[in-house]
Amino acid sequence: KDNLLIQQQKELKTIDPSQMDRIHLKVVNYILNRLYYKLYPKDSDTSDGAIFSKCVELAWVEPSHFIDSAQKLNLEDILPTCIRLIKQIQKEKSPYIKKELMENVYDLLDHSMSIYLDKYEHTLDEQLPFVIYMVIKAQPEKLSTDLRFTSMFFKEQQHKIAVFQSVSEYIKKINRDSFVGYNVSPDEYDLYCERARKGEIVN
Repeated sequence: KDNLLIQQQKELKTIDPSQMDRIHLKVVNYILNRLYYKLYPKDSDTSDGAIFSKCVELAWVEPSHFIDSAQKLNLEDILPTCIRLIKQIQKEKSPYIKKELMENVYDLLDHSMSIYLDKYEHTLDEQLPFVIYMVIKAQPEKLSTDLRFTSMFFKEQQHKIAVFQSVSEYIKKINRDSFVGYNVSPDEYDLYCERARKGEIVN
């Protein structure tokens, strides 16, 4: 038995460190998947419903309604993939995979902005409206709870998670005066939202 343990330790030493990290992450994800229903917040976050309802109401929103640089950036190249990734966040049980999905959305956007806007560094103010638009189109049902759950597993503030937290707070505050500067009057806002609630306008 002791010889077997020694042999296993020797074999582990021959594994590439990056491969060892992948093995470690798979083990962690497996354990978290098994414990998911005990760890995931059971109390319903009221913000979840508020964000989802607002996203449904805003199905009519286009990038040009609140993103000045949207004309230079072809979102159609990455939007379907980003929507799929955002929807996948709720389906995954591991907080590490949830975090990775958020990072993938952010990285896709960053890469696309570098190509179309001819800039390799972008400020949060430039990126945030695009992430807001993508989340609105994805209509996540438990974004706030997923963010709360994921952030529990990281001691230091994670930039990509913080971006999504800012996005969720912003979406909740969108109102009939938010798009006045983009040629959408308060009355038009109310009309479009009502039509979206009735299912007359969908993503």
